[in-house]
Amino acid sequence: LGQRNIAETGEQMSAEAFATSNVDHVFFMAYNGAAECGSNIGWGATVTASDIADISASLSKRPGWDMAPAVKNKDVMIYDQVYFNTFENWMILQLHAEQMFPEIYQSLDPVKSLESFYKEFLPWVELKGVWYFTLDGEIGATA
Repeated sequence: LGQRNIAETGEQMSAEAFATSNVDHVFFMAYNGAAECGSNIGWGATVTASDIADISASLSKRPGWDMAPAVKNKDVMIYDQVYFNTFENWMILQLHAEQMFPEIYQSLDPVKSLESFYKEFLPWVELKGVWYFTLDGEIGATA
């Protein structure tokens, strides 16, 4: 999407590097089994409002977290890393495009697209739950 990936090496980034990176958007992948924030959050139908609050609180305790511009602006999106290993990975690309270029992609609705995909190609699967959330309170969920 023409943006700079400050974590492209795949290695853990230091708190100082993150805090001084001057990034506008943060896309944070939380792992299902043991989230980077220190708790097992699960995804989909298992996520609760309490889980989201716990994750946000845990992230805010990370050194340098509150110094990064994207965090100050609450432009942080958190989602499950599994999307990069499954056929749903296009949804993450839609989320990224929508967050970084709202003037171009304002008509995208990634969760609605996901629902439509499941209805058309996997009608026997009940799609419900939380698929992403942001620090400013947006929750991408299906019923």
